[in-house]
Amino acid sequence: MRRLTIITLLLSSVLIPLTWIQNVQAHVLERDGSVSAVLHMPPDDAPVAGEATIINLAFSSSDRSFTVVNYQIALDVLREGRTVQSVTMERLDQSDTDTTATVNLPQAGAYTLSVKGTPKTGGTGFRMSYDVRAGDRSGTDAAGQSATGKAGFDFWAISLGAWAILLIIATSIIRRGGRYQG
Repeated sequence: MRRLTIITLLLSSVLIPLTWIQNVQAHVLERDGSVSAVLHMPPDDAPVAGEATIINLAFSSSDRSFTVVNYQIALDVLREGRTVQSVTMERLDQSDTDTTATVNLPQAGAYTLSVKGTPKTGGTGFRMSYDVRAGDRSGTDAAGQSATGKAGFDFWAISLGAWAILLIIATSIIRRGGRYQG
């Protein structure tokens, strides 16, 4: 019985904190030729419809001489194939690789952020697009879907599966007299 208590405490100390982890949308990397950029929307990558949304793009390139000051970078916000807003990305904090812009996603739902970089002097431009979902203040879009997509279901399915596997392992260890012989 003592072994069961110890194993249960150890498993709980590992698994319970995992269930508190919140769903997050990973930053998305897009690439066109030698230029790539990661999209980030502070603070939590979950834009709210009707409110100002900060769009940050962190660029990198296999060409070491790449810098955002050499490009005119435009951002178009599209919904159902139509442009709802166009802005010019600005350099972020005198960075050579980071840009920022503020947009407003008017309604909850899916949007495409289309980025176009036009070189100021010669060279090759780039185009990238990112799919994002704006939620309302409750965190859902017009279809009632989470603004972070289906990550909530996936998270809980994986967590419950992990609990089940660890419970089977713990039971097996207890039945073998406390020694794992995998």
